[in-house]
Amino acid sequence: MLAVIVGLGLGGTATLVRLRLYPWSGDIVGGRPDDRLPPPADPEALPRVVVDQAEYDFGTMDYRDTGRHDFIFRNVGEGPLRLRVGSTTCRCTIGELEADQIPPGGTAKVTLVWHAEEMSGPYRQSATILTNDPAQPKVQLSVSGRITSAVFASPSLVQLGMLSPEESHTAEVELVCTRKEPLEVSYTLSDQTIAEFFQIDISPLDGDRVNKHEDAQSGLLLGVTIKPGLPLGPFVQTIQLQTNVPTVPRLEITIKGTVAGDISIVGAGWLDSENLLTFGVVQSHEGASRRLLLVTCGPYRDKIKFKPITRPSSPLRVTVGETIAIGDGKVTQTPLTIEIPRGSPPVSHLGGTVGEYDEVIIHTTHPKSPQLRILVRYAVLGSVAASKSDD
Repeated sequence: MLAVIVGLGLGGTATLVRLRLYPWSGDIVGGRPDDRLPPPADPEALPRVVVDQAEYDFGTMDYRDTGRHDFIFRNVGEGPLRLRVGSTTCRCTIGELEADQIPPGGTAKVTLVWHAEEMSGPYRQSATILTNDPAQPKVQLSVSGRITSAVFASPSLVQLGMLSPEESHTAEVELVCTRKEPLEVSYTLSDQTIAEFFQIDISPLDGDRVNKHEDAQSGLLLGVTIKPGLPLGPFVQTIQLQTNVPTVPRLEITIKGTVAGDISIVGAGWLDSENLLTFGVVQSHEGASRRLLLVTCGPYRDKIKFKPITRPSSPLRVTVGETIAIGDGKVTQTPLTIEIPRGSPPVSHLGGTVGEYDEVIIHTTHPKSPQLRILVRYAVLGSVAASKSDD
C-alpha cells in the first residue's frame, strides 16, 4: 500500500514538472522536447511566421496520381525564423523544405506531396512544420479534395448472355472523364480472329449522361454492335483503349457472351456438351426432381411451343412451365421439370454396362430445331412396397 502511494506521488510530481516545462498544446502527441524548436536567443528580436494559405483544395485528382503544392512561409518578425519538418499523415510527405531558416522579411517554400493510393471519395491529409515563433510553434498544412478516376468506363464489363447467331446485338459503354481537357481515344480489339464481327462507334456523350456521374467534365459514348455470324460457343473480346490522359493512358472494356442455337438448355445437373442430365442414384421412397430452363432467342422466341415425350416404360414425369421474356425481351425462358416420382420401380439408366441412359424428347414448333433430345442418367433403388409402406 505504501509503495502504491509513493508511486502515485512520484508520478504526479513528474507530470506537473513536465507540463510546466512543455505545456500541453492540445495535440495528443504534443509536449515532447523533439516536437518543438528552442526559443529565439534574443527575446527582443522575435520571429513571426505567416503562411499565406495553410489549407489547399486541389479539387479532384486521379487515384493513380501524385499531388504537389507549394506553401509560402513568410517571416514578418524581427528575428530569424527557423523551420523543421514535424509529423505527417500516412499518405502525405514534405517533398521539399526550401530553407530551414528565413531572415526577417524573407520567404521560403514548403512543398507538400500526397498520394491517393487506390482511394476514392473525399480526401484530406496534413503535415506539421515546427517553428521557433513563440506565438506559433507549430503550423499545420493540409490538402483536401476528391479522389476520382480521371477516366473510367461504365460499365467496364459487358455481359451479353446468350446470343443468336442470326441476329445483331448492341451494347453501350459510357467513357467518363473528370479532367477539363476533352477526352480522346483510339482502340484495338484483343481477339483479331473474331474482330470482323464487332463494330465500334464512338461519339460525344450528351450533357445529361455526363452530369449523372459525379465530378465528370466530359465523356464519350462507345457503341458496340455484334454482327450476325459469330461462331457458336462462348467468346471474350476486349476493347483496348488508348487515351490522351497521362494518368490513364490505357483502358480496357471486356465483352462476354455465348453464341448458341436459338434453343439452349441450362440448369443444375445438366452437361451441355453431352446433352446429359444426371440424377445419380435415387431411393424409390424418396424420388427426385430437376428443374431446367429452355432458353430461346432469335425471331421465333415469342411463338415457340414445347411438348415433352418420354419412353413408354420410363418412370420419368416431365412438365413444361410458362414461358416468360427476360432481359430486354430478346430472350425467353421456359421451365422444364423432370421428376422421378416417389414409388418408382427399381431401374438402372447409369450408362455403360449398367443400363443405357433414359431419354426425353422435346418436340418444338421451331422450324430449324423441331426437337431436342435430353439423355437422363439415373438409377432407382429400393422396392415399390417399401415406398408404399412409408406413405
